Amino acid sequence: MTSLAHRRRIGVEEGEDVAQLKLGKEFEKASCLMINEVKMLIDNQGEDAKRVSREPGQLNVTKKMWEYVERFSPGLEPSDIARLRSALLRESLADFEACSLANLRPKTVEEAKAILPSIQREAVRDGEPPVQRDDDGIQAILDLLEDARGPGRAGPLFVALAAILISICAFTFFEVVFPRIFWQPEHSALRSSFGIFWCCYIVYAFCFHYWMAIKSPPGQPSDFHLSAPDIARHPRYKLINALAGLPRGSGRPKSEDTPASMNGRTCKKCPRVDGKEPAKPERTHHCSICRKCFLKYDHHCPWLNSCVAHGNERYFVLFMVYLSIACICVVSWGLPSLLATLDHSKRWPYRSPRVATVLLWVLCAAIGAALIVMSLWQLWLVMRGETSVEASDNEWYHQRAKETGTIYYNVYDLGRVHNLQEFFNVPSSQGRYPYWTVLLPIAVPPATDGRNFKKRAGWRDITVDEELTDEELSDHA
Repeated sequence: MTSLAHRRRIGVEEGEDVAQLKLGKEFEKASCLMINEVKMLIDNQGEDAKRVSREPGQLNVTKKMWEYVERFSPGLEPSDIARLRSALLRESLADFEACSLANLRPKTVEEAKAILPSIQREAVRDGEPPVQRDDDGIQAILDLLEDARGPGRAGPLFVALAAILISICAFTFFEVVFPRIFWQPEHSALRSSFGIFWCCYIVYAFCFHYWMAIKSPPGQPSDFHLSAPDIARHPRYKLINALAGLPRGSGRPKSEDTPASMNGRTCKKCPRVDGKEPAKPERTHHCSICRKCFLKYDHHCPWLNSCVAHGNERYFVLFMVYLSIACICVVSWGLPSLLATLDHSKRWPYRSPRVATVLLWVLCAAIGAALIVMSLWQLWLVMRGETSVEASDNEWYHQRAKETGTIYYNVYDLGRVHNLQEFFNVPSSQGRYPYWTVLLPIAVPPATDGRNFKKRAGWRDITVDEELTDEELSDHA
């Protein structure tokens, strides 16, 4: 019988030997691999291996394998790949089932049943009776696959666009606008020195805070990067898991009925841990775009390719404040340069084209107007001890309280000064950072762990309800 390696097929050269395809010992140890993991292993071979695989003399099977992986791999980060595998295996799936689902990515429950009938039964140990998996359980697995895709490919494009616009505007400003305002022969050394310091400070400040807002993790309630056994042994998980199992009761619970940091809430949309819904601490919300829960969630920002939450909210607000100041400076100082661009009777002495100066002024005028309003709104929410999500919730509570002749109080509102101190993690007299750190582009961590927050006096007598904006909650009449 002719071996498979010597059969003639369309597009396959005679004499091809699949056994010559060597990718490393990792493949020998794994019983089954997801296509994401195959790509990760190939990437680990280095650029030389990729270049060799594309050379004309290489086997067709090598080229086809590489092209297939490049085309169909979702392009996840290694940490996301490991998290996806761990999450799928925690759903009592066999290794081949987890890899098959990750590779084929069915969209519906019926499609999943058709391509993988065994998904209707949970993997059990030898000698144990089979356990049927209902449609809700299958849908939960499909949600895990959808979650792994993340917020999509548009986010990095927004970040790249922002970086390009900032670079063009900064170059145009320092070449065209800055010399006209601060670097003329009649200007004093003091004025020029102030201009250099102020402009460089503002540009560095908003660039630093923008980078930190992107780089800093928003903060999630659970450590999903750990394996299932590690998570089970984690002290925080044990506490959260115990609190999440407390009875919820009926009606509107008072804060003292359940621990303030948890209120027995769980998320129905996040991946389950050991078959249980993960706990949902106070002020935590589920982002429908990132498909994850975030501590003290505010909103999803495409310009960050992430959410604004507990871990990066300080950097985000300061970024908007400093960028608003920069826009005000450009609009006020750039008007003479804008008028000069309209005078085509004179030679334009700059490398930046005239249109770049017009773009600089128009962008700063339009974006600056919106940023000023947004910055003031965010600072107002900070002074009220609210996030954007909580502001919507609290408005509903205030309205219901007014209808019943009562008064609703936000338990996190400590007063405007104290709210600002909590948000910016000051002052040093309380073991925090000095006030002047708000003016410096330096890294400052949040004041709390994101799971427990200070509350106003008498907060135990204030009734609270679930967040109204979470998708899993029913509408209030």
